[in-house]
This record gives sequence, structure tokens and C-alpha cells, in this order.
Amino acid sequence: GKNIKLGAGRVDLTELDTLENASVSVALETPLRDALQLLDRKPLGLITKLDIDPNDLAGEGNVETSFKFRLLNSLKADDVIYAARASMRNVSMKNAPLDSTISNGLLNLDLNTSGMTISGNAEMNGEPVLIDWRENFKDTEDLRSRYDVTGIVDDAFLRGVGIDFDPYIAGSAKIDLTYQSFRRHPSVLDIDAEMTESV
Repeated sequence: GKNIKLGAGRVDLTELDTLENASVSVALETPLRDALQLLDRKPLGLITKLDIDPNDLAGEGNVETSFKFRLLNSLKADDVIYAARASMRNVSMKNAPLDSTISNGLLNLDLNTSGMTISGNAEMNGEPVLIDWRENFKDTEDLRSRYDVTGIVDDAFLRGVGIDFDPYIAGSAKIDLTYQSFRRHPSVLDIDAEMTESV
């Protein structure tokens, strides 16, 4: 995209007499939306795998990417070994996991052929929390995604993510929430809550 600023980069061509491999690494400073659109181009299609609309995301990031692939006329996603690491700031996301909204995120991303991890601090539905979001790209494994959230939140937050203790408990609670989705089993939501202010 036109908003992507290129930093240091390197291209290596190896085994040209046999396998003809290429290795590309490059540093980028870019809006997240442009970075995701880049990663969603064929043959990778990474963002489509995650069911994320790049238009739901905003923020900036410093990204280090690397790609290894054969010099073939027609590449498939499985032919590309990729990795990316990013420090992301001012991250916001609509339609995030648990039907939530993320804002003011200061997050780190680690992405490779096996999966993705996003972790750090952000506001989720307006409440400051610590987030650890993991996606598993291996179709042979049952666990697809795991979403861990820790923080002190109020009962309105809990209702917003589908947990309603009313009328038994109202107020604020320190929570450790884990949501897991599976390829072959129903999703599971676990929550440990320690009430800090209740009525």
C-alpha cells in the first residue's frame, strides 16, 4: 500500500542449480490495515483464515517480515514459509473475539506458519485489560483459537461478553477469562472472578 514505509531489507537466492529457493526479509512501518491487506494477498490469504475484516482495524506498527519460497511459476500458500513480528500501537478493532471492541491497544504480534499470537494491554469494551490471543493454523489440531483476558471490570463489561450474574452480583470484579474455540467441538468459556466492589 502507499502508506507502507520500507525499512531495511534483504533478498537471498540459494540453490539456484537445484531447488531455486528465495528468502526475503523486510522491515515495515505501516498502518495495521495496510499490513493486513499485504498479508492477505495470494497465495497467503492469512487474514481470510482468521475471518477478520481489515476495515475493522486501525493503528500503526513496526513490522519485521520474512518469506521463504521456491521460485515456481505458480505458488500455493503451503509453498511459502513466512513469519512476522510487530510492535503495534493505538490499536483498535471492531468485531473482536467475544463480540467485543478493542481500543487504545499497545500490543505485540508474532505470526508464523503454525499460528499467531497477539498480546499486550488494551481497552476491551472500555475497560483496561491484559490480552493474550492465540490462533492455531494447523487444521489437524482441534483447538482453533484461545483468548485470555485479565483485568478489573464491571458487571456491564461481563454482560457485554455474554456473562450475566445479575441479580446476584453487581459491581466490579478482577477476572481471568478464557475463551476457546475448536474445530470439532463446541466453544468453551471459563471465568474466574474475584469481586472487588459488589452490592
